[in-house]
Order: sequence, then C-alpha cells, then structure tokens
Amino acid sequence: MGTFSIWHWIIVLGIFGIPALAVWLEKSDVSLKRHQFLLRLIGVVVAAAIVGYVTGYLVSPADYAQAQDLLSILTWVLWDIFFYRWLVQRARDAGMGKAIAYWAIVPVVNVVVLLILLFKFSVDGKHNAEIETKAPWPAPPSS
Repeated sequence: MGTFSIWHWIIVLGIFGIPALAVWLEKSDVSLKRHQFLLRLIGVVVAAAIVGYVTGYLVSPADYAQAQDLLSILTWVLWDIFFYRWLVQRARDAGMGKAIAYWAIVPVVNVVVLLILLFKFSVDGKHNAEIETKAPWPAPPSS
C-alpha cells in the first residue's frame, strides 16, 4: 500500500515530463513581448472560466463530474504545452535562455519565474534602447 504504483509514476511523468518536452521542443525564433505574454495568460484564464461555465450548462448533473475530469486533463495538457512554449519565447525576448523555463517546471519556483518574465524588459525593447543611449554621467567638455 505504501509503495508507488505504475499510475503514480505516470502522473509524475506527466507533471514534469510534458512541460520539459514542451520546453525542449520550442525551437522557433518567435519571441513574446511582456504585454503579449500577459495578454495570453489572461486569455487562457478567461477561456478556462468560460469553458467551465458552459460545461456546467451543457452536461447533465449526473455526467458533470466525469466530463469535468476529462476536460480538466485535456486542459492541463494543452495549458502545459502552450504555457511552457510561451515561457521560452518570453525568456528569449528578455535575453534569457531556456534554462529559466526548465526552472519554471519546479513548483513554487514557477511563480518566481513568471514574475521575473512579466517584469523584465525586452533586450531590444524601447526602454533598453533609451537606457543605452543615455550616458550615466555628463559628457566631458570638448576642447
């Protein structure tokens, strides 16, 4: 009773394997700006709320639990695939590597990574261009 069964290992593999696979497979040159990343996150949350609300009306109460379980698993897998690909694309825009997306697989660390990527400016963004053009001190007088 106290040992892990094959189902436990499948669940653990799914929790950590799907995100790792999504990060590894993201090899496009696409990068996401901060606002694009934030809008996608908000869009997924709103879509999940709408799907849950509509499912409650379309499925009979007797079948609701089973439909909700299947929908939850499908949503979780799709969320993982898209979310971790978006993390890599946002990290690329922020001048970071894929390593930060791999760190985001770890629970609790993922919240920190998400906040870092939401607040970090783009490497080639307007804000960074303004900072690079301004000298930190006045120019010496020309002679």
